[in-house]
Amino acid sequence: MIGQLKNAPIINKLLKEKKLILLSLYPDEELDEWRKHLSEFPKEWINAYDKKFTIKEEQIYDLKAIPTLYLIDKEKTVLLKDATAQAIEEFLTLHS
Repeated sequence: MIGQLKNAPIINKLLKEKKLILLSLYPDEELDEWRKHLSEFPKEWINAYDKKFTIKEEQIYDLKAIPTLYLIDKEKTVLLKDATAQAIEEFLTLHS
């Protein structure tokens, strides 16, 4: 999944133009596991973890598995939920 997003031309273009923010948020407790893979994420992405596990405990987002991709607009409206990288690419291509 990381590779698909890293290599998606539309995502890279929008990131460069500051029209897109990519947040990679780790919701689980195994922080050592998360830290092991941090170098795989581009520096242009915001890489974070949910320190208080609020997302998981309060079920703020429907996380069936990791990774789960959401596309959210600037008003925090969910545009795509549990989407594939390809679906996000297609959406961004059509709407940018």
